[in-house]
Amino acid sequence: MRVIFEKDVPRVAKKYDVKDVSPGYARNFLIPNNIARLATPEGLKELSLRREREEKTHVADEEKWSRDLNVLGGITVEISRRANDEGHLFAMVNAEDIVGELKRGHGIEVEPKFLKIEKPIKALGAHTINARRGERGTSFTVHISQSEAEEKEEKT
Repeated sequence: MRVIFEKDVPRVAKKYDVKDVSPGYARNFLIPNNIARLATPEGLKELSLRREREEKTHVADEEKWSRDLNVLGGITVEISRRANDEGHLFAMVNAEDIVGELKRGHGIEVEPKFLKIEKPIKALGAHTINARRGERGTSFTVHISQSEAEEKEEKT
């Protein structure tokens, strides 16, 4: 039985592959679990249109990443957090915090999984962050400063 896979199945097929599988496997597992559907002529036409659409989206994403990568290489992200007298943060800064600040302060949208943080950021100061997607990447600086609320408490 010929089916179109809607999801990746390890050691069987990848998403959008068209393969012949045993009728029992298709009827009892793949189709009821929405993993695959029958490869009808209409389904194959839809598949080719969907592949074209995803390819265009992929190309657009790569172009956007390339533009963002050029901008990202030369910026410094400022984040303020509460810290103790020794400069240790009460809560570490993670990739989601950095992504939020990039979007808020610089208008750059990056997924957290593309940020490579070598060790957790738990101290005030400048930290180098690598951003990599595939073979292309850059690095930028994240500067962690003490929040103003904390500084006011120290002065009083």
